[in-house]
Amino acid sequence: MDMTPLSSISNFDAMSAFSQTREPSSDMGKTEFMQLLVAQLQNQDPMSPADPQDFAAQLAQFSTLEQMINMNKSMDLLTSLQSSMNSTQAAAFLNHDVKALGQSIHLNGGKSSTINFDLADSAQQVTVEIFNKNGTRVQTLELGSRGVGPQQVQWDGLNTVGNPAEDGDYTFVVSAADRQGNAVHANTYTSGPVQGLVFDNGVTYLKVGGGYITISDILEVY
Repeated sequence: MDMTPLSSISNFDAMSAFSQTREPSSDMGKTEFMQLLVAQLQNQDPMSPADPQDFAAQLAQFSTLEQMINMNKSMDLLTSLQSSMNSTQAAAFLNHDVKALGQSIHLNGGKSSTINFDLADSAQQVTVEIFNKNGTRVQTLELGSRGVGPQQVQWDGLNTVGNPAEDGDYTFVVSAADRQGNAVHANTYTSGPVQGLVFDNGVTYLKVGGGYITISDILEVY
């Protein structure tokens, strides 16, 4: 008479017991892991019990799994706290004037916010191009020669044909060259009051001078 080995029955029963306790899943949590371990112990072959070393290894795996789950929960909590802190910190900037990395200006009633930039070296020719929100160039300012360091320029709000430009948000681009025609690097800045906040994918943006900046972009607060 054919007889099925007891160990085969035990392995089958263990897996059956586990599969009945939970629907199949691509990820195994600590509860599922413990259920599988208990099922294996309950259905092991009494004549050939599990190796203590194997059992200890499985417990070690369970401990590692639990630590990883707890670590993920802690990271989620820290992320949530960081986001909340950023939001609170950003709210403190409302209605304060700031200077930040950026290249946006705002035109209101024919008066624009100040164009700020600095030059890494003296330049023989400096040009500022101003673009509207559609990317169309509306004015070009030829500034001539400028020394090294911070620069400020005021746009009169007129377009290339001398007509008043529409009120709204604009961006500017600075290009500079020395006497030999070599490019001179220019850092551009956005300045003005913080007019509002926008939250997007956990990042807080501040509306300044017609554009949006992050807290890390801010250089000065007035």
